[in-house]
Amino acid sequence: MKRSLLLALVCVTPTALWAQLGELQVGAIASYGMRDPYRAGGGLVLGVAPGRLVYVGLRWISYSGATTGGSANVTNRAQVFATDFDVQIPLRGGVLEMRPSIGLGMVQFVQRGSGTTGPVSGYSKEFFAAPGVALQLSADRIALIPELQYYFTGHSELTWPVHNKGLAFSVRLVFLSEIRRIRR
Repeated sequence: MKRSLLLALVCVTPTALWAQLGELQVGAIASYGMRDPYRAGGGLVLGVAPGRLVYVGLRWISYSGATTGGSANVTNRAQVFATDFDVQIPLRGGVLEMRPSIGLGMVQFVQRGSGTTGPVSGYSKEFFAAPGVALQLSADRIALIPELQYYFTGHSELTWPVHNKGLAFSVRLVFLSEIRRIRR
């Protein structure tokens, strides 16, 4: 009797349960990094959350950087190209989700300044890794995702030293689109 009841539950229950959603997320990102090559920046995000359990996405951010004073008057800027991997943990009935994450990719530093021999410019492409945590607040088909990350990058060989590691805060505004329902 117990075995037949268990078999009936396993066969009938999955069709009665609410199916998980796969989502496409497309949107914009605003970011602020604590170090000189970053500062204020903006960009685009595109990602997929199959089953709303994990998230895999692409991120591009162009940072305006900062100009340091002194005799050289050096401007440092950065562009981040990354792939994000998040785990989505539902809180508060799915309206709020915590998302531990890691971003992996490449950062390009650009440096312009005036040296003793005249104008100097250079760029350096370096490995990029950024562990972090985000919160996703969803309302209908729009989500606001604030995130705190710590940027680790390779050491650049530019004329003037670049502070390449540090905290970055970002906010994503994404539009959610159901791509399919997952069925058995």
